[in-house]
Formats: sequence, structure tokens, C-alpha cells
Amino acid sequence: KTPAALQLLLNAMSVGETNSGQDLHRVADLIPDPDMKRRVQKHYADDMKHGKVFGARLLEVGGTITPLPKDLDYEEALHDLKFGLLRERLLDDRPLDDEDLIKFFAGAKVTEATAITDLEMAKKGFEVDPATERVLAEVLKDEYNHVAYATEELERLAARGHEARINALLREYAALENVAR
Repeated sequence: KTPAALQLLLNAMSVGETNSGQDLHRVADLIPDPDMKRRVQKHYADDMKHGKVFGARLLEVGGTITPLPKDLDYEEALHDLKFGLLRERLLDDRPLDDEDLIKFFAGAKVTEATAITDLEMAKKGFEVDPATERVLAEVLKDEYNHVAYATEELERLAARGHEARINALLREYAALENVAR
């Protein structure tokens, strides 16, 4: 609850959401299904908005947006663990296939669920700061929507015969995500 702790939290959230958003933009470019593409584009817009609102709040409390050190960068830790749809795949211009989509949505479901848990804890921890609490609550609503749409897309993929693969990846990614934290 110290000013330095709040600044660290807001910086990590601003940088993390912005970095995630940049990857989502490329994912959307590679999705052939227009409805799925639209949903990922909305997720991209949400994450970029989250990066801005966390960054604005950080500036209000006297901090500055700075790159995260490698040992505090959750996104990079996940990447190093080969979690989700890897950035190397995003450099390839081929449309995403079902395996790529399963990796992406399974990874999104796991990380967005973790974001919900983290935001709920931060919201409780910063109840003394109503402005930060409002920012956290605003972002939290979007995170619930992200889990919901990732789940729906995984259900669509499961209906195409990928249920076992999805369940295996969800278990694997949950375990990897625990290592990254």
C-alpha cells in the first residue's frame, strides 16, 4: 500500500497490457474467421485501453512508465516457457489453423483468469485509494469478458473434434503459468 508499491503495480499492469495488446493485433490479422477476428480485435482494443488507463493512473500518482526488468516481466516469462501461441508464429503470414487457435485461446483463457484473480486482490489491497480502485474495477469487467469469449471459442474448437487437445493444453498452461509467477 506504499506509493512505491502502487507505482510498481501500475507500471507492470500498464506495460503488460500494452505488450499483450500488440501481440493480439497480430493474432487478429492472421485469423481467417471474421467473427473470431472481430472478437480478438475487441480484446486488442481493450488491452490497449487498459495499458493507457493504468499508465495514466501511474502518472497521477507520480510514477513513470518504464520497461519491466526481465525478472518481473510475466509476458516474457510465459514466452520463455513456450506458453500459448508463440511470437515466432506471429511472424509467419499463414492464417492461423486450429492448432494455432487452440494454443492462443487456451493461453488467453489461463492468463485472463489469472488477471481476474490479480485484479481482485489488488482491488482489495488498494481500497484506501478510490481512484486506483475505480481503474482496477473498470479493467476487471473487460477481463471477465475476455475469459468468456476465449471459453466460447475453445468450445467451438472442441465441437470440431479438438476437446482432448484443448483440455491437455489448459492443464499444461495452468502448470506453466504457475511457474511464470
